[in-house]
Amino acid sequence: MTRGVCSASNSLRANNASPLGLARVVLAIALGGALSLAGLASAHAPAASAAGLSLKDYAKIKVANKNQFKCLDKLWTLESNWRPEAHNKSGGAYGIPQIRNVILKHKDGYEQIDLGLKYLDHRYSSICQALHLWNKRAGYDWIGGWY
Repeated sequence: MTRGVCSASNSLRANNASPLGLARVVLAIALGGALSLAGLASAHAPAASAAGLSLKDYAKIKVANKNQFKCLDKLWTLESNWRPEAHNKSGGAYGIPQIRNVILKHKDGYEQIDLGLKYLDHRYSSICQALHLWNKRAGYDWIGGWY
């Protein structure tokens, strides 16, 4: 099974006591059922935006594992404070995930989340591993981030 995979039925069992959880399940079904870090195309990002879903709630849907989401929240709060317009001028990193690619500058926050999660899934064994590396290197003087 792919890391971070969340089916609508699993999400329903995990979140059935919360109205937000039910909203996540409904959105997950509307977006096509099984969601994963690498599997949800950014074509679904406009649907999340139109539904009024916050950027963090969109990311929670994409990252099924609660512990992995906690790591993602810490990581992206450190990097950009979840601001799509964030720009590290000294290193050329853009957006919520602070990736050095000018394409992110022209994407909305939902698309930035899609691209950032795909990057993290490709580059690291887990989101928490990426956070661990970020914390390990936090004392160094880097120019332009660590991605």
